[in-house]
Amino acid sequence: PNPTGEPTSLPTLAPTANPTTVDGMLNKFQTSFDSSTTSAGNMFDITTKDNDIEIREIGINTYKRSDVNIQIWTKEGSYQSYDKDLAAWTKVADLTVKGQGLDEPTMIQAGSFEPIAIRRNSRQAFYITSDGPNIRYSNGSSEGKEFGSNSDLVLYEGVGKRVPITAATMSPRVWNGVLKYEIIFMPTQVPTPVPTPAPTTTPTTTPSLRPTNRPTNSPTSRPTNPPTDHPSNREFKQPSAYFNYDPSSKYGPDNWGEVKSDRFWNRYERLITSLDNKCESGNRQSPRNL
Repeated sequence: PNPTGEPTSLPTLAPTANPTTVDGMLNKFQTSFDSSTTSAGNMFDITTKDNDIEIREIGINTYKRSDVNIQIWTKEGSYQSYDKDLAAWTKVADLTVKGQGLDEPTMIQAGSFEPIAIRRNSRQAFYITSDGPNIRYSNGSSEGKEFGSNSDLVLYEGVGKRVPITAATMSPRVWNGVLKYEIIFMPTQVPTPVPTPAPTTTPTTTPSLRPTNRPTNSPTSRPTNPPTDHPSNREFKQPSAYFNYDPSSKYGPDNWGEVKSDRFWNRYERLITSLDNKCESGNRQSPRNL
């Protein structure tokens, strides 16, 4: 192929999903072309191995050197049980090609039909037919038996077909043909339906950005003290268990719980004490540890 006249000023940011290929870049699988019988067409299966592939060109065997009308149908899975059910198939090509003669590949070129993408480790069926007894193929030994393979796919013995599809099926038969394909990558269509049975054994190195919705199963062994009703207005250097009390209250410091009820609570203040338990402010102090 001829290169473009002038390069683009800037390179593309990403390669195309399906780059243009030439004949020499396509992978090729070819059966034998030693035909022994004739009918309208064939049905057969292939399975892929470890690569996704996309079939771009297909070759057939016809004795004719004139125009031949060809249809290509395909379906996921096997042709077996669907050899008379056209509704189960998808048509990908309906065209006319120039026959190359007996036991010579007549190619249906890239661009003549929608490429046929097949996932790795999958089975795909093909129904290649004409409008009359124009297709040559070989007698087989056992329908469904592996006939040939390469590193990417396996082809199996199939059947011969008359037209229409509801007409006779001849078995076993070996398709004579060529598959030219490209290795591609096909992302999965749906997520994994079932989660893994066990969580990961190693925790993440960073914490989650959001807290958990459930508290811990076991509370702390000691509760926090309830807050006071009023905050202190003084800074404390060390805690003290002694309190001043207001002499105007009818309750003494022995009844500290009742002081709250006579509204003098806000006139009692927790004070800083020195080591000899004297109140630094000089006011009287409760002798009890309240």
